[in-house]
Amino acid sequence: MFDREEQQKEVVARTFRDTCDLHQPVVTIGDAGQIVETWSGVATKSDIKCSLQGNWGYERKIQEQVKENYEYFIYIEWTTEVITAKDRIVVDGITYEIKTVDRESFKNVYQELKLLALS
Repeated sequence: MFDREEQQKEVVARTFRDTCDLHQPVVTIGDAGQIVETWSGVATKSDIKCSLQGNWGYERKIQEQVKENYEYFIYIEWTTEVITAKDRIVVDGITYEIKTVDRESFKNVYQELKLLALS
């Protein structure tokens, strides 16, 4: 029997030749009572299959305010790990800030993230 989801997962496995690490922030309270987020060198999840693609930069303005700003797309294999715009992705030693996460378009197959390079 034809299983579309399984076929899509096989295509993803062949296409996603890179791997990335997910880093989630550690939240602490600073001396003045403010919330401080830091990212350790230890990945929350490692070796996630992915495909990184450049976007040449994108900026969307609404009423003269920048609402979205990203430089790259990354497609990652589906993971049950909850990924948010507060997390970071590391590919080949370069750290990217996650700007948006699309978990629903290709649910159970892959996720699309929009990124901004930090280093």
